[in-house]
Amino acid sequence: MRRFLIKVGFFVILWLFLIGTAIFFSHLWVKRQKFTNANTEGNLLIMPKGNGVDYLVLGISHGRNLSRRSHHQLFESVFNATMVNLAQGESLGGIENQHLYLRTFYEKGNKTNDLILVLSPSLMFNADTDQSDIMLYREPLELSMMRRLIDMGNDRKWHQLFFYIKSKLGHHWWMLKPDNKTHFDGVLTAIDGDAMKEGFQLAYPNGLDLKTFQNRCQELNQLVNTAEANGAKLTFVIPPAAFGYWPGHGAVLAHLKRQYPGRRVLDHSEAVMGNAFYYDHHHLNTEGMKKYLALLYGGMVRKD
Repeated sequence: MRRFLIKVGFFVILWLFLIGTAIFFSHLWVKRQKFTNANTEGNLLIMPKGNGVDYLVLGISHGRNLSRRSHHQLFESVFNATMVNLAQGESLGGIENQHLYLRTFYEKGNKTNDLILVLSPSLMFNADTDQSDIMLYREPLELSMMRRLIDMGNDRKWHQLFFYIKSKLGHHWWMLKPDNKTHFDGVLTAIDGDAMKEGFQLAYPNGLDLKTFQNRCQELNQLVNTAEANGAKLTFVIPPAAFGYWPGHGAVLAHLKRQYPGRRVLDHSEAVMGNAFYYDHHHLNTEGMKKYLALLYGGMVRKD
């Protein structure tokens, strides 16, 4: 029996060694490439250490679109400032996810003067995105992130931790490379009512559920507290969409003005109208981004 247990222990150790070796070399393979905020959606790949930046952006895909491809350079050119974007698209995270990355940003010794939280109204009515098991699939494995996930995570954290580790052995990680495209040239040809209805069903899985909204308000408050405790000036931005107002827009705007007096709230729902400026119903193409960044800059520097 003792001999059997020794053999089992040996094979377990060997198996763990081989997995660790594969993960180590996968990191070397992926990180040999030059990733920037403009060419990857992974955050730990571009996370600064011990730096000060002028602007930090959080949100979902509408926030991430401020950096995709040439948009990051456009932002820094228009604002004449540095920016780090930690927003997450592709339904990989919501407010809890963004708080996790915000804590990571600060715990790596970074600082920012201004935090732009692109608060798409769907964020306040959808808790499902923070339940995504694969939310860290494109991030390099870091023990500090694992500890942070365990400390801050929700009831899916152990599944998320498992897939975080497992993903380093998958082809999605090994094949990860910078996106070398520079523009979004697609144009929304027309408003499609059926496509919008389908999109709203995905963005609001429980509709305008009050309990979900109240829960998201609590999560938002924790994020705000972390940001302001670290000296960041907060600006809430409701992003533009080709159709204008998202469901729940009024409730979100009222909550922000009631709960966070003195913070800047920029309601840009209808700031950029015209299908030619969008590549889908709620994501600006590059021409739309050029138009929008001038408006965003004007709102940020305005003296309220």
